[in-house]
Amino acid sequence: MTRAEFETASRTLLDELSQCTEGLLAKHPEAREIDAVFLTGGSSQIPAVRELYVKRFGEERVRTADAFTSVAEGLGRASAWLTG
Repeated sequence: MTRAEFETASRTLLDELSQCTEGLLAKHPEAREIDAVFLTGGSSQIPAVRELYVKRFGEERVRTADAFTSVAEGLGRASAWLTG
């Protein structure tokens, strides 16, 4: 599968992601003042996902680091918090 074919096949999901983001921003206008958007997890490695957020927030605010280990770390922290 080519990248173009993949992006065509995932267009509906990307549109849903965009709608979800815009919906959250509409409900929380103060979020427009955020300093950074952190992309994490496997989906953050999809160029079209990054492009969606770069177009919305600007290259200078979009960050990606430790895409896979950050998910595991977050789950570990959530588990520790839930189990007290």
